[in-house]
Amino acid sequence: METTELTSRVDASEIPYRLRQLDVRYPDPGALGVVLATNMISVGVDVDRLGLMAVTGQPQTTAEYIQATSRVGRRYPGLIVVLYNAARSRDRSHYENFRAYHAALYRQVEFHQCHAFLRPRP
Repeated sequence: METTELTSRVDASEIPYRLRQLDVRYPDPGALGVVLATNMISVGVDVDRLGLMAVTGQPQTTAEYIQATSRVGRRYPGLIVVLYNAARSRDRSHYENFRAYHAALYRQVEFHQCHAFLRPRP
């Protein structure tokens, strides 16, 4: 099974090649079976064949959680498994309130700060 990594340990010049590798589909022998990734996968990865994701620990924001987990199940149904750390109170809280949190997921998205004196770029 072919694997690759999308993390900050990978040289930036290598990332486009690895993203193109994700487009290779089975039964092609070069098709990737596993992609190990950090939150890097939450932006700019638009591959409709991803079907399984394991999230280790609850991301800091709900927006980040939605963005990362929306990479799976785009064309076909997918499965997301969240692995919480019982020693972290935030993870434990999400585990204990899993159904309620996900039932109101988009209401949990945090607002971003705006700076009144920020000038637009030319």
